[in-house]
Amino acid sequence: MSDTISRRSAVAGLSAMALGGIVGPAQAQNFPNKTIRMVMPWPAGGSGDTQTRMVMQRLAEVIGQPVIVDNRAGANGLLGTKLAMQAPADGHTIVFGVTGQISLGPLLNKDPGFDPLTDLVPVSGMSTHKMFLAVPTASPYRSMQQLVAAAKADPGKILYGSSGVGAMSHIAGVQLAQGSGTQMTHVPYQSASHVTRAMIAGDLAFTFVVGGDLSAQMKAGTMRPLGVSGDTRSTILPEVPTLKEQGLTAWMPGSVWFGFFAPAKTPQAALTVLHANIAKVLAEPDIVQRLNRNYFAEPWPVNSREFTEVVRSEIVNFKAALKAANIAAT
Repeated sequence: MSDTISRRSAVAGLSAMALGGIVGPAQAQNFPNKTIRMVMPWPAGGSGDTQTRMVMQRLAEVIGQPVIVDNRAGANGLLGTKLAMQAPADGHTIVFGVTGQISLGPLLNKDPGFDPLTDLVPVSGMSTHKMFLAVPTASPYRSMQQLVAAAKADPGKILYGSSGVGAMSHIAGVQLAQGSGTQMTHVPYQSASHVTRAMIAGDLAFTFVVGGDLSAQMKAGTMRPLGVSGDTRSTILPEVPTLKEQGLTAWMPGSVWFGFFAPAKTPQAALTVLHANIAKVLAEPDIVQRLNRNYFAEPWPVNSREFTEVVRSEIVNFKAALKAANIAAT
């Protein structure tokens, strides 16, 4: 994703937060009027889960109603997503979503089980995570240009890893190779942790990794970044140049986003109240600091309309990238 997830969108989301205080008193009094269930379609303990619990705990305090996080992992997020879709569309059930699950996942499946543009409606963004081109610490490459030069000198010899065919790390690697006019060899693994082990063992030249995972590897001294995708540098690692600055003009997934969705027919009034209060939480200095420090993440309080535009644009770009990479739905 390009910087459609941009400072402009974030500022707009914060403006909407301010306007959220103008939501009609009757709406504010009538919703929420009971416990909010936040379905987490991924296992407990992951980055999305822990971030969400932090935000939901504070949201419960702000809205004065309990918010429970209900982990329903399975089928690459589909089980929990479908469960939330079938819940009453009254705003009291929302579901966590991530780029690969919402914008990309349905394109990789002949029978995805849901349409992100018709079965769900975005509630609010939560955070964005820049994607970094990372190499093992012992790598001789100090820039994207050096990596590309090595790939041109030895076509097909540069190996990069991903968490599977069609994963965002795979698509980013394909876009890097095609955009730089090189031949690089993709090696799919079962999971991101397997890729990390291969990187540490020196079996791979590079991978693409989100900031939260890179943070842990940088602290452990096992990986270092050569560049970051998107139109702007990371505010958390501003010394790392963008891939565009280094000459790559091809479209790249700029960030991985985390956010919240609701069943498609959820009333706009409920969406407005939820977004205003989530945005309020995301503006709190302690929450911002914890997102930055613990996850290399940035708050992303976009509203339903802005979020819908991001998903719609991503689907178009991912379709083109999958076609270019000859990755077909299975």
